[in-house]
Amino acid sequence: MKHLLVLLVALGAIWLLWSGIYTPLLLAFGLVSCLIVALLAWRMNLVDRESVPLHLHLKVIPYWGWLVKEMLVSSLAVTRLILTPGVKLVPEVVRLKTAKMEDVTRVTLANSITLTPGTVTLDVSDDEILVHCLTADGAKDLLAGGMAARVVALEN
Repeated sequence: MKHLLVLLVALGAIWLLWSGIYTPLLLAFGLVSCLIVALLAWRMNLVDRESVPLHLHLKVIPYWGWLVKEMLVSSLAVTRLILTPGVKLVPEVVRLKTAKMEDVTRVTLANSITLTPGTVTLDVSDDEILVHCLTADGAKDLLAGGMAARVVALEN
């Protein structure tokens, strides 16, 4: 029940943020639409620990900050590669082992990799993630496991 309540509050907050109009009629429509969506999600058995991850609430904010920093640093590195004449790129495809991760952790890692410029997740399977890296240094950093360790720390 707490997952359903958190989903309803999150939907309401997002609706308020995106609508920008706070007349009584529209607030009532927003409340009704959020209630309908939350009840439909509950009836479809979509409201659970994975869809509304309450256990991550305190850990995810620092992770997002770290991820934004990594996105900025790698976007500057990719920009430098593009703007530097005569740079010879040596892209690599690497396999990250993820056999001990839960599905949500694996997907979070794959999405975090893709959000970071210079790396793209090509495939996600039960025991590994296939990643295209723009440079050998990017592949080395990814294989070092820093990002994977941070994503796993979210779950524990």
